[in-house]
Amino acid sequence: MAILADKVTTNLSNMNTFNIGTIMLNVSVIMIYLALLTGLSTINCIKEKYPLFRWIATWVLLSVAAYTLLSWLWGGNFLAGWKSGQSLSFKELLSSTFTAVGGIGAVGYLVIKYREQASAEREEVRQNEGEADKQLTAAIKQLGSKSPQVRIAGVYALADVADTYGSEKYRVDYNKRVVEILCGYLRTERHIKIKKTTDSDMTTHSSGASNSTSINNKTEIPKEELDNSFKEGITTAAEKELTQNPTLNSDGPTESAVLSVLRDHLRFYPPGSSSPEDSRPGPWSRYLINLDGATIMEPLDFQYTHTSKLSCKGTVFYNEVNFTGSHFQDATNFGGCIFNSYTRFQLSAFHYDVNFGPAGDGVTTFVSDADFRGVKFSGKTTFQRTKFARVVSFASTEKGDRSVFVKVANFRGAVFESEANFHQAIFRKEADFSPDYTEYNTSLRTQDSNPINYPTKLVRAIFTKTYFIGCADFDEAKMDELTDFQGALFNEDLRETSDMLFPPTITLTSDGLPEGAKWTEFINDEPKLIEQ
Repeated sequence: MAILADKVTTNLSNMNTFNIGTIMLNVSVIMIYLALLTGLSTINCIKEKYPLFRWIATWVLLSVAAYTLLSWLWGGNFLAGWKSGQSLSFKELLSSTFTAVGGIGAVGYLVIKYREQASAEREEVRQNEGEADKQLTAAIKQLGSKSPQVRIAGVYALADVADTYGSEKYRVDYNKRVVEILCGYLRTERHIKIKKTTDSDMTTHSSGASNSTSINNKTEIPKEELDNSFKEGITTAAEKELTQNPTLNSDGPTESAVLSVLRDHLRFYPPGSSSPEDSRPGPWSRYLINLDGATIMEPLDFQYTHTSKLSCKGTVFYNEVNFTGSHFQDATNFGGCIFNSYTRFQLSAFHYDVNFGPAGDGVTTFVSDADFRGVKFSGKTTFQRTKFARVVSFASTEKGDRSVFVKVANFRGAVFESEANFHQAIFRKEADFSPDYTEYNTSLRTQDSNPINYPTKLVRAIFTKTYFIGCADFDEAKMDELTDFQGALFNEDLRETSDMLFPPTITLTSDGLPEGAKWTEFINDEPKLIEQ
């Protein structure tokens, strides 16, 4: 290499006359350097099937062009690398010619070897894809078996295919394919249906067939506001039947295995992690988790998981649901869901819009307690016409983590049959508890002459020390004297506007606020109390 460098230096320093022998010498230098550097080049485009001679010629021409350019930059003359004042002997010309020919041969050899290696790698990929497809097909057959043990084995076989073949190296995204298969399995009809007599029992508490609406053809729910008879109807008809007839949940072990595999692939703990909060997105976190219309009989434990997009439109959860500490990166849809047991979203973070509102004819219903303490809603939050049969809490946690609604919080037409706790919650934008109006009867699919009014109902609401930084609309909400606004703070900038609305049932002070509430200025979401 030192000798070659000396020759290049000599050629660059002599730029007097054009000499054919010097041209041949410089060509030989180019070929040698090309032979050494080609093996280190990133020539990914060669993977395409172009003629071999074309690639060899292309690399030779590129090398000549690169050498000319560098010679121009170093020598100050376009032909600096091609000129010399010294003449070469016949022996030197012959040597230079053979060297150039040898360099071209070396380039051709390297290109040929690279193409052979690339071809071998492609063949290996095809063989691995074939093996992966065989394993995937076998696992799917297991998942369709009548034996619970075989179905469970099929679930873990699918997970093994995804873990082994992944999504980066092969043309097929096996992670995505397995996620779709497992979610599709949960959406299929896997459980023995409740008898028709049970269905009729569930509608005895409604005021007639025309006043009830069906959600996913699984449960009859009255269109009118939740009352005690409705809650008793859900408990005695659906949950009691499921409890007394275990054959309805014959697919429980397989379902639990699917949910467990999904959870474990939606979170990742780095080495040395000592806390559940240390979870990071898992290998399946970037895929859509589609559980639309599914019936989930087993407990769903998705604590500290990370999902890019989750859709549970019209899903029925018969057991506990736990999303504590979870992160929802993209739009999340729980529209029309039925949560029959204790539901926890404590300390979760919705980084984009979330919908707990209607879906078709169905409204989201929480039959048991719901825990949203310390949740951060960064996008638009919709609890429109949502029904809460028991206690729901959007309060701060024991450690002081406050629930925050960054954008509009839509509670229009929501029904809170029991305590609704918003203690120390923060509404940065509009807090909308006004009635929900619709111009269509969705059950009959006909347009009514008069809009249907769904007023917001708050049996016992707690807004103590709550921050209303944006407007607060409680107009026409059904609220009684048990509603507590003690220590609640409202934005002073909105004092003279009509953006703070309360129903006649709430007694207002001379400041135009409920008893115990105050006006204040807010700086970076923190209040600056004004002397009253």
